Amino acid sequence: MKAADIMDAPGPSVSPETAVVEAVRLMHAHKVSGLPVVDAAGLLVGMITEGDLLRRSELGTERKITGFAAVQAGAQKLAEEFVRAHAQTIGDVMTKGPVAIDEETAIAAIVSLIEDKHLHLIPVVRQGRLIGMIGRPCLLRALIERADAQIEEPTDDESIRNQLIAVYDREAWAPLSQVDVIVRNGNVELRGNVTDPTKRKALVVAAQAIPGVKSVSDHLAPKSLGKAKA
Repeated sequence: MKAADIMDAPGPSVSPETAVVEAVRLMHAHKVSGLPVVDAAGLLVGMITEGDLLRRSELGTERKITGFAAVQAGAQKLAEEFVRAHAQTIGDVMTKGPVAIDEETAIAAIVSLIEDKHLHLIPVVRQGRLIGMIGRPCLLRALIERADAQIEEPTDDESIRNQLIAVYDREAWAPLSQVDVIVRNGNVELRGNVTDPTKRKALVVAAQAIPGVKSVSDHLAPKSLGKAKA
């Protein structure tokens, strides 16, 4: 899956000249945590998010740097903080040069960006122009769609077993040589001698995640006779 498969339509946007209060009203009306900022040519030039608006003079939450901390910060830093707290137009408050992706970006790379940079919204661009937005709800929607599609996929016992063996074979933690996989009518039995509880749990979870599996019976340790339902 890639960005084009999960992105939302661009939705509302603002310009650098938009008043801060108007942008806030727009975010509130559309129930979004941020807005793309585009210039007169339609090019993405920034993002304005809730995080950019936390330290505002209207709220009395502007960052106050005094004493020795002010000396360390320097006049330029103090001036920047003042601008962010008091500026009346988006261009002075927005995050410039925001993280953006193109429509071919793989979903795995999108998730890494969200995690590594703590992002809630990522613009999708084509030649610099906004064509979509991706937020965490887009990923949840894709998860639901994929899960529904897997339910509809026909499976047989041999396919289930082959898929599970393939998972065990590629995972470094999985003691494949110690596990025997038996599948009957979609019911999986795991037999062997795996005493590590974490590995046993992971082996069972891997089986439960295979499409078409109805139940998983854990017989991986001599005293383990319990049944884990899918």
